[in-house]
Amino acid sequence: MSATKQAGLRLHPGIIASVIFVSVVAIAAAVLIIRKYCFPVNEATYRYSLLRRMEDQGSTVTDEDGDRGPCTVGEESDEDLLE
Repeated sequence: MSATKQAGLRLHPGIIASVIFVSVVAIAAAVLIIRKYCFPVNEATYRYSLLRRMEDQGSTVTDEDGDRGPCTVGEESDEDLLE
């Protein structure tokens, strides 16, 4: 009788894999939702990080003399960024 009980309790590997997959997807979705709604991105912080990235990209470009020219990646002035 114990052999039939053990056979009845065995789960198919596909069921185990699907439960694990659905759990991982649910956890990932929960993390993304929590990050989006509980930790909103500050507009000033986002603009600052964007400006830093543009400056970093512009700093790698040099002219023939080795001098860095003005960064012309963005067209916004500093006054626009402070608003």
